[in-house]
Amino acid sequence: MRKKQTAALAAIGLSLIGLLTSCASLTNRQDESDRYFTDQYHADLDYSEMAYERFDENAFREELDAVRALIDDPANADEVDRRMQDLEAEYLHANTMTSLAFIQVYRDVTDEAVADEYEYCENLMTELSDSWLQLMRDALASPCGDPIRERLTEEDLKFYSEYEDLPEEVFALSARETALINEYQVASSEEFTVSHEGQELTTDDAYDAYLSHELTYSEFSDIYDAIQAERNQVLGDIYIELVGVRKDIAKAMDYDNYVDYAYEKVYMRDYTKEDIRSYQDGVKKYIMPVYQSLNSRFYREMDSHILMTDYSGEAAFDTMEPYIAEMSEEMLEAFHYMREHHLYDTDVSDTKYGTAFTTMLSSYGAPFLFNNASGDVGDLSTAVHEFGHYNQYYWHPAASNERDLSYDLAEVHSQALELLFSEHYPRIFGRDSQVVTDSQLTDILYSIFTGSFHDELQQYVYSTDNVTREQINEEYNRLCEEYGIAPGEEWDWVEIPHTFEEPCYYISYSVSASGALAFWLEAQKDYEAAVDTYLRFTALSPDTSFQECFDIVGLDNPLTPEYLEMLADTLTEELDL
Repeated sequence: MRKKQTAALAAIGLSLIGLLTSCASLTNRQDESDRYFTDQYHADLDYSEMAYERFDENAFREELDAVRALIDDPANADEVDRRMQDLEAEYLHANTMTSLAFIQVYRDVTDEAVADEYEYCENLMTELSDSWLQLMRDALASPCGDPIRERLTEEDLKFYSEYEDLPEEVFALSARETALINEYQVASSEEFTVSHEGQELTTDDAYDAYLSHELTYSEFSDIYDAIQAERNQVLGDIYIELVGVRKDIAKAMDYDNYVDYAYEKVYMRDYTKEDIRSYQDGVKKYIMPVYQSLNSRFYREMDSHILMTDYSGEAAFDTMEPYIAEMSEEMLEAFHYMREHHLYDTDVSDTKYGTAFTTMLSSYGAPFLFNNASGDVGDLSTAVHEFGHYNQYYWHPAASNERDLSYDLAEVHSQALELLFSEHYPRIFGRDSQVVTDSQLTDILYSIFTGSFHDELQQYVYSTDNVTREQINEEYNRLCEEYGIAPGEEWDWVEIPHTFEEPCYYISYSVSASGALAFWLEAQKDYEAAVDTYLRFTALSPDTSFQECFDIVGLDNPLTPEYLEMLADTLTEELDL
């Protein structure tokens, strides 16, 4: 997951969960060197040496004003270019401090002071990004623009030259959005209780009481339902306010519908919400039957001891390292940098936020990997997934004028690496490898249908005037029936963090999982060729669109119903479903 480093996204206050950017330019193989990426700067510092400090916003603003006073005189061109580069470095420093604050928030969601500091950083970045991009646009159009233009790509020139000032009301809306997201994160991490015979019980308390026969199953079920209904009301009410704020943001940005705004401006998709409908129909028709069949088989395997093996902390990395080395020396370089500089946190913790992400500490050229581990085999696949993001970051030049890769492509990098890594499961898990493979493929297919499902739900939410929590619950249950999954627990949608933190993101999980399976399909025929294709795909220019990337490396477009049908048939055959 990732976040753009431009005002366009900073303006809407998205969380830094999504801080994944594009990878480096493709380097053609020459003399059997097997080089795909270009070298980048990476600070030789341990994470413990990368301390958070509040950014000096006043000095930055003063320098912005000072440079702006110089741009009308062509005699100042070289000085303007030099000082603009210094400003860019300061901007990246501010972004890095925001990332460090973000990591601290997710390492301890109970620390209100840290949450307040991160909220300050997010709001500051919204303002600084807008001011920085305005100056870049105006400097390029000034008599001092030539030296700056010489170091920018055509795509960057177009982006900066066409930048429009953020409407004044967006700043207040962005601040309110960030505050509501923080409110959700705190509320969703709290334990909800209900009173039963004079005792306040959590869901875990009730379950333990049921196992010890202090509660009947009916009593446990009633307590569980009451707690989930309370969570639905508390979290759902926060969401309703968030929806209203985001609709106002879209309106301020001259969009009639927030989904259109998010698809085009936030996630830079090469398809519209109308385009994706045939894909969603294909998911229901072709993918859901395969998912249900595989899930049924995996359900019978769930008591396997291998699934409870602890891969938290260093265990996952120790397991991964020799196989990463076999796949790519360049990936191994990124892997060693991460471990040697302790740029990760994958331990189990009660205070950590329950998610996984990779973010970039731009000033240091240093990615950071985070996971609140569960203490089971899923932590291994999560580590591989996030390392797919980490490797992309490591080879990406950290500069504010680098254009960001689409979220859809970023999630292909992570999920495809998971699938390719499963080739090594027989050596890791022995005779239990098929159980772990079934678990992983079940998760991938789950991503395809849930990403499609929740995108439909959010399209309904943002297109419905004055939508209520009750209406969302009803639509959730209707979609459950349409996708062929059990309805009745209408509260579940509030347990999806992305719904609150990164609206309309979830379809990226679906289309990217579909795309990631294209590499798995190739691996069934020629594993080495599939790894090569993956590395070439990862190294494509960030300006390349999602669907175009598949065409360039010779893979089928993963958004077509024809591809989904072929995928379903192959999965059924290869997995003997």
